[in-house]
This record gives sequence, C-alpha cells and structure tokens, in this order.
Amino acid sequence: MYSKEDFNVLDFDLFPVFEYIAGLRLRNKKLKRSSVQWRFVDIFQSIFQFLFFFIFIRAKQSIYITSENNKVEIQNMMHDRVVDPFIANNSDDASLKLNFSLHRRRGKEKYKSSANISFPIFILGAILYPFLKTYAKDIELCWNMYVNSFHTKDKDDLLQVNIFKIFCNLVSASIICSNIIKRSRAKQLFVSNPYSIETIGALFAAHKADLETIALQHGVQTLEHFAFKFSKKLDLRGSNTLPKTYYLWDHYSKADILSFSTFEVKGFWFHDYVRKMNINIENFFDQDFRSYILVTTQPSTGLLAKEVQQLAQSNLNSGIFLRLHPSQVNNKSLEILDNYLGKISNVEYRKASSIALPLLIPLCNIHLTGFSSCIIEAANLGIKSYTFSNKALEYYPEYIESKKLEYLSVKYFWKNRWFL
Repeated sequence: MYSKEDFNVLDFDLFPVFEYIAGLRLRNKKLKRSSVQWRFVDIFQSIFQFLFFFIFIRAKQSIYITSENNKVEIQNMMHDRVVDPFIANNSDDASLKLNFSLHRRRGKEKYKSSANISFPIFILGAILYPFLKTYAKDIELCWNMYVNSFHTKDKDDLLQVNIFKIFCNLVSASIICSNIIKRSRAKQLFVSNPYSIETIGALFAAHKADLETIALQHGVQTLEHFAFKFSKKLDLRGSNTLPKTYYLWDHYSKADILSFSTFEVKGFWFHDYVRKMNINIENFFDQDFRSYILVTTQPSTGLLAKEVQQLAQSNLNSGIFLRLHPSQVNNKSLEILDNYLGKISNVEYRKASSIALPLLIPLCNIHLTGFSSCIIEAANLGIKSYTFSNKALEYYPEYIESKKLEYLSVKYFWKNRWFL
C-alpha cells in the first residue's frame, strides 16, 4: 500500500499531478487532439506583458487563476463565468486575475486579466531544465512506479511521457507564482481549473505561503472524472498540490472531496451574477417557433453536425440552439458547421456558442446532450435534459432519479419528434 510520501520529490506531492497527467494524456489521445502552435509574436507579447505586470504589482486580497474556456459574451462584453462573480462581490481593486491559457479570445473583458503567464512559465522551465537534472532520476522512478502500479493497461503509452520536462514546468510555475504572491501580499488563491500543471504549481506556492486555496467548480465533478478518481487510490489529505477547499454548485457535485479536502456549497454564482443584469434576449431566428431545443456538445461527442441536421429535419417546428463546448469554438469547427447546417433555417450555432448559458437555457424547452455539465445548469433553471450517453448514467444518477435527466437510445435520439 502506497502513501503520498512515496510520490514526493523536491517537496511536491506528485500523486495528484501524475493522475492529472495520465488522465489528460489518455483523454487527448482518444480525442486525437493536436498540439498548440505557438507564434513568436505571442511569446514576445506574453513576456513583455508579464514583465510590465510584475514590476507594477500592487497589494491585493485575492488572486484568481482562470482560463479562456470560461469566457462568455454578454452584451458585447466578455465575462468569466467562474471567477468574475467573485471579483464583482469582492471588488476589482482587491483582486488579481491571472490567465494560464496560451491564446486569448478577442473581446473587451469586464474584469481584465492582469497577465497571461503561460509562456514565462515554459521559458523558465526550459532554463531550469539543466539545474534540476539532479532530480531527473527520482522523478522518472516515481512516474514508473505510478504507471506500473495504477495504469498497467496503458503503461506503454504513458511511459513515453517526458515527465521530467513537465516537472520542470511545475517547478517554474511554483517559482513565478511564489514571487507574485509575495509582491501582492494576497491572502487567498482561487483557481478555476485545479488540474493544469501551471495551476498546480500555483497551489504549491500558495500552500508554502500559507494562503487559503479554493477551487471554483467549472463543470461536472464526479468520481468517474479523471480529476477525482485519485481519491479511491490513496489517502491524499494535506497534499500541497490540491486545493484546501472546493466551492460547489450543489451537493451532487461533491464527488469524494471530503476524503482529501473540504467543500462548501455556494450555489450557481454565475446564474445569480447574470440574473442581476436584467437582460432581455432578442430572437435568434427570423421566425418564431412553437418550441426550442438546446443541444450541447463535448470534445468526446464531436460537433454533432450530422446529428443536429437530422434533428432539425425531424423537428421543423422547433428552433434548435447548438452550443459547442468552449474548446471546440474555433474557425475550423464553425466552417464545418457552416457546411452542414448553414442553410437550415431552424438551427443556430454561432450566437448559441458564445452567449452565457443562464441567458440561453431559459429560452429552451428541453436540453439534449451526451454528458455535459449543462445538465446541472439546466436542472437549476428548471429545464429537463435528455441524454444518449451511458456515461451520463454514471455521472448523474441523482438527476436520473429526480427525473431531471432521462436516457433515450441513440438509435431514436436524433430522429425523435420531441414536440408534436
């Protein structure tokens, strides 16, 4: 039986890190994701921006680390659905917002990120590489022990991972974030994605500085999700690479958090944030329909272009909103949808993929999906969801039991006439 100390190098508790790396590696392989292409101008701008930001850091109460995938558009303004409600409540002047995404989405931000520090982290990681070589063997032995003990089925693939390079970026992120914490004199660190290498480095630095560390829920949380499976394998209480507290939408999202951390149910803070704006949405279509259907995608489901095409033909009296997962919103995806759906009058996918969900969901009568976390948000707003995925049955048993989610075989799902 292992303990977290068996996976500790240079004082980093690495078991959660290894779990995230393995989970992401296997998921991305399955989805056949391509690597991000960097441009020299991106690197130069990011470094210049970071240096300017670092020199002029002022004292702040809280640091927020977020992602581009959290951005949604409300009245021609980009809002971060995870952290902006907290910044609004705690005052912008007391908040420092950092972004770890490699590429920025265009648009004016309500609460602008102070800096994007991904490139500085990677560059410092490369500089640290020769200086950390002393620990290379320890890291590789630790990784091999982990893979051979917990991932025998996929070990040939996982043992190809350059784990030492990742470790260098982890150390780099901790060094940079440690200095930001010192200069800002912050007391709290909020993170929207606790399982990226950069964020884990920030969590480690925050633990060392005795900050309160809080993870803000941004999607589905279940024991079936790779980011929470580790709780079944090891006692990770007190790990310096995990948040001390999780803020949740509801009790159903608690997974097995109490085995390694604590949680507080805060409700749907972004829904409340949007509700206070009192926004009226204009019709997305050229005509009114008797009913409206929301379809949400995920990377694992693909764009569902052919499926929505069939759905539209079977439901001519319904307006269909196709909302892409944030990671799918790009020019290539939109071009594919243009080819399949561009001429279908009762399908809308461009505005539906950028507007805030609390504004879009109330316009709809039902929600169709695989196992998107939109199931949780739809239930909160009184809209029933239907799924074609067996995985949803594993992820959302409480919603099935409470009749907020229903399963229908994919054989009938897309050709079903949802409203007579």
